[in-house]
Amino acid sequence: RVHDGSSYFDGPVQIAGHLNAYNIGASGTLTVPDVTINNSLTIAGKGSVRSNGPSSLRIGFDQKTVDVFILAGSATVVNADITDFSGDNDDVRVFVSQIKSNSGNNLAFANLHVAVTDLDAGTDTCSLSLKNLSNLNANLKATIYLTTIAKN
Repeated sequence: RVHDGSSYFDGPVQIAGHLNAYNIGASGTLTVPDVTINNSLTIAGKGSVRSNGPSSLRIGFDQKTVDVFILAGSATVVNADITDFSGDNDDVRVFVSQIKSNSGNNLAFANLHVAVTDLDAGTDTCSLSLKNLSNLNANLKATIYLTTIAKN
């Protein structure tokens, strides 16, 4: 036991029981079993997760492949599945983290506006509004990568 001071470890550290406060320093992995009922926390490498309050954060990585024809100056909407965070998940956020062009794409990403709309955490879906900002009709063939964060 260490009270009112710092502890330094040179090697793996395993914590059994409940953890009331923690500080993750240098590189490595800290695994804390049973932080809350039926959940565990694993932070590896240079990862850092913080919640503004008592709720835990959960992160999901999703992708949506699109193959749509969009008229010049127009928009179309596609639906995307997002990570299923079981339980009480009213506080979910989704953002576009990357777009990768697929074969046959002729819409420059500089002329594309993507917005996440109509998020529904109950059905684990969201809508993506895809707007062609150019003055030419275009085929958008791409993979859109989404990051989903739930706080609860």
